[in-house]
Amino acid sequence: MDHRYELITTFLDSNEVSKNLGALRAIDELIDVTISENASKVLKFSNYRSAAFETKRDPKILVLASKVLGHLDRSGGTMTADEVERQVKVALEWLCGERIEYRCFAAVLILKEMAENASIVFNVHVLEFVDAIWVDLRDPTLVVREKAIKALRACLRVIEKHETRWSDQWNTGEFMMSRYREVAEIIHDASGFIALGEIAAALDGELTNYLPTITSHLHDAIAPRRGRPSLEALACFGNIAKAMGPTMEPHVRCLLDSIFFSGLSLTLVEVLEQITKSIPPLLPTIQNWLLKCISAILSRSHHSMPRQSASVSRGHITKVTPQVPELSGSVLVQLALRTLAHFNFKGHDLL
Repeated sequence: MDHRYELITTFLDSNEVSKNLGALRAIDELIDVTISENASKVLKFSNYRSAAFETKRDPKILVLASKVLGHLDRSGGTMTADEVERQVKVALEWLCGERIEYRCFAAVLILKEMAENASIVFNVHVLEFVDAIWVDLRDPTLVVREKAIKALRACLRVIEKHETRWSDQWNTGEFMMSRYREVAEIIHDASGFIALGEIAAALDGELTNYLPTITSHLHDAIAPRRGRPSLEALACFGNIAKAMGPTMEPHVRCLLDSIFFSGLSLTLVEVLEQITKSIPPLLPTIQNWLLKCISAILSRSHHSMPRQSASVSRGHITKVTPQVPELSGSVLVQLALRTLAHFNFKGHDLL
C-alpha cells in the first residue's frame, strides 16, 4: 500500500487535472478494500480528499472529491465521525465567509454529501446550514445555484428523516413563508422546479397561500411565449398536485390546456396520472384532452390537436398553440399506443 500512497500523492500534487482525477478515482476504488491497517488507510484517504478541496479549483476535481467524501462517510463508520464534524464546520465557514467562488462550490458539494451520507452528524448543523445556503441559491454562477439546490434538498430529507425540533418547525408553511421569495426567484432554473416539487411534498400540503404565485410561474415555464417548454416545470406541477390534492383543483383547471402545450411525452403522462389519482373529479376532463392528443398523433395530424385554447395567466386570457412534441415518428406513436393501453380511460369505449 505504501507504493500506492506515494503514487496517489504524486498524482494529487500534479498540476494536470487528468492526474488529479486519476488519484481520486484510485482512492474511490481502494476505500472498500480491507487491509490490516484499515484505520490508517481511511485517515490517509481523508487527508488526500481534504487536500483536494483546499488546493484544487477545477469543478471536475471538486465534484469527484465530494463523491469520494460521500463514499468515505458511508464506509468509514465511527472512525470518520470527528473528520465529518470538522469537514462540515469548514464547509459552513466557506459559505459564511468571504465569497471565493471555488470554495463556495466546494462547500455546497461537501454539505450535500454530509447530509446524504452522515445525516446524524449533519443534523446538529441544520440551523447553520439553512441560514447559510440561501446566499448560494442566488449565486450568479448557475452551477453553484444548482448544487446549492441539491444540498438544500438533502437537508430537507434529513429534517424529514430525523424526529427533531426542526421537523416541527420547518415541515410547516412557516418555514416556506420566510423563504418563499428566494425559491420563487430561482424557480426558472430547471433544478429549481425539481426542488420546489420536492419541497411541496415535504411541506405536506402547507403551500395553499402560495399556489396562485406558483401557478403563474409554472404557466410561464410550461407554455412559454418564447423558448422551449420546461419538462421540469411540468413534473413540478404534478408533484405539487399530488402533495396538495383537491386544494389544487382550480389551479389545475387553469393550467390544463397549457400542460398539453409541448405535446405528448412520458413526463406529461406521468403528471396526468398523478393528477387523476390526487384529484379524481378531473379524470373525465383529462381523459378527453388526452384522447384528443393521442388521436392527433395516430392520425398523423398535429392540426387536429386542441389549439387556440384560452388559458388564464396572471388574471388575463392568453392564447396557447400547442407545439410539435419533443418525440416524433415511431417513438411518439409507440408512446401514444402505450398510453392508450395503460392510462385510466375508464368510462370510454376505445374499440
